[in-house]
Amino acid sequence: MIRILVVDDHPIIYQGLVQMLQDDLRFKVADNAKTYDEAIIKLEKYKPDLLIVDIGLRSEKNGIDLVRFVTENYPETKTMVLSMHDEEIYSVRSYNAGARGFVNKSDFTERIVEAIEMVMRGELYYQNGAPLVEHKGDRLKQQFSRLTDREIEILRCIGMGMKNSDITDKTGVKEKTIHSHRLRIRNKLQLESTADLIRLASSYIDDNVI
Repeated sequence: MIRILVVDDHPIIYQGLVQMLQDDLRFKVADNAKTYDEAIIKLEKYKPDLLIVDIGLRSEKNGIDLVRFVTENYPETKTMVLSMHDEEIYSVRSYNAGARGFVNKSDFTERIVEAIEMVMRGELYYQNGAPLVEHKGDRLKQQFSRLTDREIEILRCIGMGMKNSDITDKTGVKEKTIHSHRLRIRNKLQLESTADLIRLASSYIDDNVI
């Protein structure tokens, strides 16, 4: 029997998973954790075979942090991400942290059993395809390599949520110059808007891609 710990702070999702899996004798949902710290306690208590975790935990550390912790400290426990976030953005972060699968909450009822089966067989379950995830990560590193040291520094600041005035205080670079750097970064990374720049920087800074 596959023992599963769910880490999600939405009761409806947890209850939905339990309802879907309870009639399958292969699976047993041991418990639910709502925060990173609670998950750590219950990991030690249950030592599950599989951890299903939401990225957007409402705690200081998020689901990606938890996946990374489990990968490093509980290698016998496989991890899978269940999230409302766009896989196109978050699949690389999940994969790099050690997650064996990624399922979007919008269609988890159709895919979760297949995903669990594949992950527990030692395979990867990414709807966009694991090879694509790897390729995307390599492509991003190549794109980031085009940036200057100053542009990398500014991109890191953007990823941490800093405004131009904050970046000026940190780097000593004038706001007008920072604006010019942001435009050059967007051009080099082939991003259409400022929103795309902020989203990409914040998505990948935790994985040390930049």
